Amino acid sequence: MKTFLVAMVVVAAIAVGCSSVKPLQMEIVRAELIKIDTVFRQQNEKKLLTWRDQDNIEYVTFMPMNQSFPLGVSMLVMRSR
Repeated sequence: MKTFLVAMVVVAAIAVGCSSVKPLQMEIVRAELIKIDTVFRQQNEKKLLTWRDQDNIEYVTFMPMNQSFPLGVSMLVMRSR
């Protein structure tokens, strides 16, 4: 009985220690599309989209050539705090 009780305490301690909850350190901001370039990546053409948020931080995404985005469109992006 003591062995079973000790094993249960060890399992409970490990479960509590490994399941700590950490707060997310992300925020969602709105970024505006400012530049569209065409690049060759992985043996085919892609669009390189450059986005800028209100704090002048730039983000880069790659999109297929068949998708179109007008300049000035905005989207939500996640960034670290």
